[in-house]
Amino acid sequence: MISYKPYSYSEFPEYAHDIRRAETLFFGSLPITYAASMLTLSAIDLFVGDINSVPLQLGVTIGVSLSIVMIDYLLGLKQ
Repeated sequence: MISYKPYSYSEFPEYAHDIRRAETLFFGSLPITYAASMLTLSAIDLFVGDINSVPLQLGVTIGVSLSIVMIDYLLGLKQ
């Protein structure tokens, strides 16, 4: 029988760790940024008019989540 041996940190290249961290941050922040963009666009819709559309909400959500990932990456470069 083959015994289980966990992966060691050095088994993967550094860029793979960075990509995994970015993926976790992006998909982890999606529910929060989607809720925030829905609330914000709904509030703007009350004052401006008919701008509350699903493609706009998704675009804002993806943009904010990508911004979070980029800020984390840039802060990681500074350290």
